[in-house]
Amino acid sequence: MKIKFSPAVFYPGLVLVLVLAIILLTSFNDKKTDSNKEFDHSTMPDDEIHRNFKHPDMGSPSKGNVMEGVKKQMETLKKEVEQNPSDTAKVREYADLLAAGHYQEEALMYYNHIIKLDPKRVDLLFAITFLHYSQGNIDKAEETTNLILSKEKGNLLAQYNLGAIEAARGNNEKAIKIWEELIKQNPNTEAAEIAKTSIKSLSSPTN
Repeated sequence: MKIKFSPAVFYPGLVLVLVLAIILLTSFNDKKTDSNKEFDHSTMPDDEIHRNFKHPDMGSPSKGNVMEGVKKQMETLKKEVEQNPSDTAKVREYADLLAAGHYQEEALMYYNHIIKLDPKRVDLLFAITFLHYSQGNIDKAEETTNLILSKEKGNLLAQYNLGAIEAARGNNEKAIKIWEELIKQNPNTEAAEIAKTSIKSLSSPTN
């Protein structure tokens, strides 16, 4: 069956974000400081990623340097995960990096590994749902969404996503019906507002 992806937005809270580099400038106290005050670069780490910021004359960090830093981070995390696969925090961190780097099958493997250790991790079920959805594996996305609802019947994110899944199949009328019921039962919620926007999108003449 050919999947028709609609303009309906899969719940935005599921978007996985990859932070390529975090620059720790300084810790601010509660008092107001002069925004024009020159930053003391001596407080910055003198490592490969931060060195160019510490020494402006060296220029801005290149894309290659940043990507190399991320690559090293992933290699380090992989070793830590292999040494201690029960450290779910590290496994999650590594899985998130894999997912954001488009290594989706590997990410799914590690997310599912955590689920086996802790079946109550609904947050990871959402991440798994998003990956299936983005791959066009709509049946798997629906299966995982229903699993979430079996654990949390009133989860509005999952209820909204059932509509997005139907929209992806091209079943616009069914998607709208799901969202209208969500709006009726849960007015004045973020999920209801997003459902309203999605209904308008599906109802536009271009769809």
